[in-house]
Amino acid sequence: MRPPVVPDSETRVLRTEEIKALRKACDGRDFMARRDLAIVSVFLDTGMRRAELAGLESENVSIERREAYVMGKGRRARIVPFSHQTARALDRYERIRKSHRSAHLSGYWLADRGGVMTGDGIDQAIRRRGRQAGIPDLHPHMFRHTFAHYSKDVLNDDELMRLAGWKSRQMLGRYAASTAEERAREAGKRSALLDRI
Repeated sequence: MRPPVVPDSETRVLRTEEIKALRKACDGRDFMARRDLAIVSVFLDTGMRRAELAGLESENVSIERREAYVMGKGRRARIVPFSHQTARALDRYERIRKSHRSAHLSGYWLADRGGVMTGDGIDQAIRRRGRQAGIPDLHPHMFRHTFAHYSKDVLNDDELMRLAGWKSRQMLGRYAASTAEERAREAGKRSALLDRI
């Protein structure tokens, strides 16, 4: 007997209006709001895995250069860039982080009540903000798919693979599959013959 073929489950991509709603759900000047907006921003701009984000240390983030040093799967290190908006969110988080009781710890993301956030803590924060933004199915891995989807328009395959920390082109295909139809339709509209002549 052959085992049944189980298709890969597709992770949906956040729409632009959902991204805006999620960032708005993190509005505020308190510690958690500043931290959560920075987390969401880094996830969206870099496509980091949850464990990579949780493993960041203060020395790994350079707001001036707009880069973060990430230790990925298989102990493969890479440097990922981020936007001016993310740099601003990180700067605001770092300023409020200085007065936190656990500011002396090297872990970058601090828990509200003290200590360094774990991957599970990040997951809980993301899901809570997702519910506030009207995205009840939000989870950290959705950011990775969203990053891959929106990056396909501006990065070539090799650049995307390096930034995402993928060694295999198979991973590129897997992450692109969930939105391949949508991208193909948009490309078809751009390449329509009668619009080009």
